[in-house]
Amino acid sequence: MNSILILLFYCTGIKGSSELLKLKTILFPWSFPTDIMHLFFENIAPQMFAHWSGKFFNNLLLSNDYELSKSQWERIGAQMEKIKKDMPMEIGRPPRDIFKYHNGYKAVEWRNWIILFSLPLLKAYLDKRYLEN
Repeated sequence: MNSILILLFYCTGIKGSSELLKLKTILFPWSFPTDIMHLFFENIAPQMFAHWSGKFFNNLLLSNDYELSKSQWERIGAQMEKIKKDMPMEIGRPPRDIFKYHNGYKAVEWRNWIILFSLPLLKAYLDKRYLEN
């Protein structure tokens, strides 16, 4: 490895304990706020998608009425693709088909799915008892 990189790693704490560990007033991890991007958009949102897709549990005998079929997800994905041409630029990146591209979704796409697209798109497919209150 390049000696400059080794020196950089050593000086910045990348390859060693952080100097912050020496401070008595900081308690790891309680001294740091939770990060909504990593906690919710890159963790909970993909797990919710897996749950609704029937891929959350390994037990094949478990069947739930909130799971959407492959054809339903294909229709939802097609609706997302159709939204692209009418979506204002101010909202941000246009949606990609969640059925085809969910494995490559970034945090901003999961955020948009949760905040903008999930409720209107899932409303037609989920049982009413899951949409009340």
